[in-house]
Amino acid sequence: MPAEKRRHSLSETGLVLALVLIALAPASLRSGIGALMAALHLLSLMGLYLLLRQLADRLHAWAGHLLFGLATLLLAAEIAVQAATGLHLNRFVLSLLVQPQALDQIGLSPVMFWAATGAALVLPSILLWRTRRAGFRLPARAALLGLLVGAAGTQAIYTAAYFQGSTGAVEARRLLPFFDPVPPYYSRRALGLLFGLDTGNAFALPQQGAARQAQAMPAPSFSLAQDRDVLLVIADSLRAGDIRRDPTLAPNLMRWATRGSLSLDHYSTSNCTHFSFYSMLTGKLPTGFGRAREQGSIPALPAMLAMGGFRLTSTESLSLDWYDTAGILMDGTARTITDTAGQEENDRAVTDDTLAALAADGPRPRFHLAYYQGTHYPYGDSPDGSDYERYLASIRRFDAELGRLLEGLEVAGRLAHTLVIVTSDHGDDFTPDGSAIGHSSLMSDGQVQVPFLVLGGTVPAPRSHMGLTPYVLANLGGPAAAPGRDPVILANCDYAYPNGFALLLPEGRADFAFDDGELVPVHGPDGTMAPASLSYRTASLLLAAIERDR
Repeated sequence: MPAEKRRHSLSETGLVLALVLIALAPASLRSGIGALMAALHLLSLMGLYLLLRQLADRLHAWAGHLLFGLATLLLAAEIAVQAATGLHLNRFVLSLLVQPQALDQIGLSPVMFWAATGAALVLPSILLWRTRRAGFRLPARAALLGLLVGAAGTQAIYTAAYFQGSTGAVEARRLLPFFDPVPPYYSRRALGLLFGLDTGNAFALPQQGAARQAQAMPAPSFSLAQDRDVLLVIADSLRAGDIRRDPTLAPNLMRWATRGSLSLDHYSTSNCTHFSFYSMLTGKLPTGFGRAREQGSIPALPAMLAMGGFRLTSTESLSLDWYDTAGILMDGTARTITDTAGQEENDRAVTDDTLAALAADGPRPRFHLAYYQGTHYPYGDSPDGSDYERYLASIRRFDAELGRLLEGLEVAGRLAHTLVIVTSDHGDDFTPDGSAIGHSSLMSDGQVQVPFLVLGGTVPAPRSHMGLTPYVLANLGGPAAAPGRDPVILANCDYAYPNGFALLLPEGRADFAFDDGELVPVHGPDGTMAPASLSYRTASLLLAAIERDR
């Protein structure tokens, strides 16, 4: 191999190294074991890059330049996604980008994402081009050795620490980009042959073999009341904390609460739309969402009401085809989608269509879902102000639509004959300077606490969305709903199966990571750990709930 093809550009390698260090910073700053794993992972990533760079240069000089461009593009994208959402550039994030409403839901399309990331590298690349001749030589075997030592060391430390039940190892694994260890199920079994299985990790949940088939919800064995409609109003990303701090943001919500019940301490079960809707309309943890999506549809609350004689309709400001949510949960629903204009006009159309649907003569009773999207990013049609300022304005606009909707139903004489539930699928988080972080990353109060207003309810309201389905059925003459004081279980969002859980009890909260069939206690969103006694109790309750609903 010619000498010039064994030389690595000092400036290009320096840029790659800088980007890798930035990407590894969250894991390295979290704990001592995280810093050690990050250092070894750095060695493996740089060894891999330098080895591939030499192989690419051997093919052609431009192949090496292309590899450099792809590496920096990938790293820059990872850093941007991690900083903006707390997530990694992984299958889940990429699946968000390829959804049909990606631009409307997350404000970014794949083309925009890669174009913006690539544009951010144009200037550094131009500057580096002038210094590309400064370089150094590194034998390929040295790069290979670094790759092997770094990868094996990171895996070994993670495996050994996980075997001992280390929280730091689990959290470092979740923060490290481009790190995919051997599933703990297999590594624990291997180490157990040497050291026994009594590792101090009392939270291990081995896989139970092949996944069970999702069980269809049985037809109701009771008669549903035929003299009441059900109206479920969902405002996307409407969190409770802002209204609790400033009730003047939602005067109509607060006014109508005096005629019903309002909770600003309600939990949405999960921090993303597809998981939250699954829990709302099935009464289950979203552990069955992936299997339900494979099946195409499952009997959920709308289907149960249809079997009880209800007509099913919806009006959606943005199509709920996101992750096939409507196809899974709303089979048989006559849907109207108003997404032909901006968010604000679409939401006004939702109000108009809902009033027309519920006030019109026709078969009774009716279940109607009104889905408002104006409180979701980008929070309206105006670009003025910070993300958070636009978000607060969007709450006011939704509240105005809610007032118009409820007053219209009362004037039409339908409100007295309608069970009304107003809530949200999840909330959002913001940085201190008002920039949107969004959701799906942490089970923080900002992402999971939502309002829950009920008009016409006759039984105690639930504390979380898992209680919504039994609550509706109980108000229509079905079996009594679970008491409102039941523990709250939260499920962190992912592609098809939650990657973490939290259980909230009067004594406190305990958070757990859930990877490859293993349940492990971790720090909560506020950085604190639950005491061991609480973790053990919540672990047993969580395991029972996961087994019941998976």
